[in-house]
Amino acid sequence: MEGQMRIMIADNDEDVVVFLKEAITKIIDQYELFTAGDGVECLSFLKRNRPPDLIFLNLNMPLRSGVECLQIIRRNYLSDSTCVIIYSELHNMRDIDKCYKSGADFYMVKPDTVCEAVNMIEGILNQLGRREATQRLKNEFVIMSRKDMIS
Repeated sequence: MEGQMRIMIADNDEDVVVFLKEAITKIIDQYELFTAGDGVECLSFLKRNRPPDLIFLNLNMPLRSGVECLQIIRRNYLSDSTCVIIYSELHNMRDIDKCYKSGADFYMVKPDTVCEAVNMIEGILNQLGRREATQRLKNEFVIMSRKDMIS
């Protein structure tokens, strides 16, 4: 992605927004960050603005969940070039399947440290560099830290 990357983080927990921003800052030199405190605010932003290159959606937000937002924005606001990452603390297969079928590009199990977040986001960006027009294979869809793979 050339030039300044446009990134949105939609989460009702300001600490998570700060955490993800810290990780993003360690990876991407130039970016413009937009935030939304819930799903309705996220959708309102997308209705009025050019879509970001990358969207992080918390699975469990108030007013509209990450999946509800994903379904609406995939239908109405985003081009295929926008990468949508749904994230959650849980590694629930039902949620993962629903996100995959709804058109998320990745499902990220929330990391515990900024270092883990950096590694996970770098992995996503590397995969985007090799991106094809089709949806990601299921075995590339879930992004988690090594410790989560073991447990």
